[in-house]
Amino acid sequence: MAAPKVLILSHTSHLGGAERVLLRFLAEQNSFFPVLVVPEGPLAEQALGAGLVVERSPHLGRLFRESNPNWPLDLARQLKGAHKEVLRLIDKHQPQILQANGFSSMLYLLGPATLSGLPLVWQMHDIKMDRWGRWLSKVFAQRAAQVVAVSRGVATALVGLGVPAHKIKVIYNHIRPEHLGQPGGEVRFPRSSEVRLVGLMGTLEPRKGMAEVVEAFAHLQGQPVQLWIAGTAEGPAQEAYRSKLLSRIEALELQTQVHLIGPVQHTAGFYRSLDLFLHYPKFPDPLPTVLLEAIALGVPVMASDSGGNPEILGQGRFGRLVPPNQPSVLAKALLEPQPPLAEPQRQAFLQTFSLAAKEQGFQELYVGLLAPKT
Repeated sequence: MAAPKVLILSHTSHLGGAERVLLRFLAEQNSFFPVLVVPEGPLAEQALGAGLVVERSPHLGRLFRESNPNWPLDLARQLKGAHKEVLRLIDKHQPQILQANGFSSMLYLLGPATLSGLPLVWQMHDIKMDRWGRWLSKVFAQRAAQVVAVSRGVATALVGLGVPAHKIKVIYNHIRPEHLGQPGGEVRFPRSSEVRLVGLMGTLEPRKGMAEVVEAFAHLQGQPVQLWIAGTAEGPAQEAYRSKLLSRIEALELQTQVHLIGPVQHTAGFYRSLDLFLHYPKFPDPLPTVLLEAIALGVPVMASDSGGNPEILGQGRFGRLVPPNQPSVLAKALLEPQPPLAEPQRQAFLQTFSLAAKEQGFQELYVGLLAPKT
């Protein structure tokens, strides 16, 4: 069977964890031919730089609903334009499969999939538990031929939302140390035997749990431990959250212990400068890329025992799990030393989250969708 052509749509232009994972996989796999449909922006530029076939769409993009009272009308216009455009791209590229990268991307492919009759794959790297998320998940699941969950945690959540279990296939994301650049590069702060350096990284938004970690540091005032938060704020809601974090740090008099350092250009340099990388989301995180990256480099990690974190950490083999949303418990754990990951453990981790495993998963999925029906 010839390698299938898959039209993959991502509605967002920024380079978050899910988008970085998508680009890495599409650039490295050899089992299918991807056509990537994305808005103009960093994601499109990086995809073109990686040699991928890219169609830049003027009808896709984030709506920033918090600051846009007309977002329902804007969404309707975007959907109408995107549906026409995707149908044109289907005619141009002749894909055999359509694939939505994420929850919101499904909105743009429902109509074209129905009109074209092509099988639709819904790749889910979110956990949507609100009222609209529940309702739309049922709609998406009815139309999708197959649902890809990036972790068993996501699969369990989807079943709870009414998605049939037989439609769900768990395929882990992959990671290689080379994804993070060569050793060396930018380092924002030196290592110290006297001060324990803890790092967080991600977009500045409430679900990442950064405010909860700041509250944990209120229990560590004056202790030889510092927190460095790397990340950007995109849009008014995230800017407001950044301001809230700064205000709380000042109110707790933690200015010498907790620092917001903005984006980092060399992620490997950031991770390797730490004594501990922490991921402590307020809500369950499906399969956080930052944890994959830190463990791939052998950095000691700690994460909340929720979402996909236990799967990444091998139920504690590759890092320490702590109860979620308990700042005082987290504070005590942060004072306890944690050794770097042993090399045999790191290799076992890399094998679990390998390109070969992910590529095999998608190859089996596509072959099954295109096999003649009996």
